[in-house]
Amino acid sequence: ACGDHSIRFRPTLTVTEDEIHQGIEILDKTISKIIL
Repeated sequence: ACGDHSIRFRPTLTVTEDEIHQGIEILDKTISKIIL
């Protein structure tokens, strides 16, 4: 368990650097919408 107020990330072991950057970009946009 990771707690009630956290997000647990478990990417596959074959994730590429581009996929990581894309995921971070999506998270950034999503978090910005939630905070504002």
